[in-house]
Amino acid sequence: MYNFLKSGNPFPISIKDIEEIEKNFNIKFPIQLRNFYLSYNAIDIDVCIIKVNENKYEVAKIIPLKTGKNSFEDLKTDELIDKIIPESFMPFARDRGGAYYYWDNNNSGIYIIYPDFIEQPILICYTISEFFSLLQISDN
Repeated sequence: MYNFLKSGNPFPISIKDIEEIEKNFNIKFPIQLRNFYLSYNAIDIDVCIIKVNENKYEVAKIIPLKTGKNSFEDLKTDELIDKIIPESFMPFARDRGGAYYYWDNNNSGIYIIYPDFIEQPILICYTISEFFSLLQISDN
């Protein structure tokens, strides 16, 4: 169990749901993110402040795979149409101010992209596992 989860009921999804999304977007979810979605899809989290070097970043939500508006499916579909975010970037979390966190399907890196600086992704860490570790030790 993760210490940053709020109590509540997740919106259940199945391995079939994940495999369908992987097929539709030609991706493969990292194991830890896949497992998180199977257990906790759409559950609320505490706002976390993660520290990377001397910088602090807020994480307010892990984006659900399926639940309608602002799900992974909806966001990624819109991004593919808009062609502003790199195609290999997959949204999975956000802050309260409109910045999104992405994992790069090409190299597994985790990036944050601020709405006013879309052309300048900031590398946060190198894997989903490292990102979840940062959430575990964050200032809430």
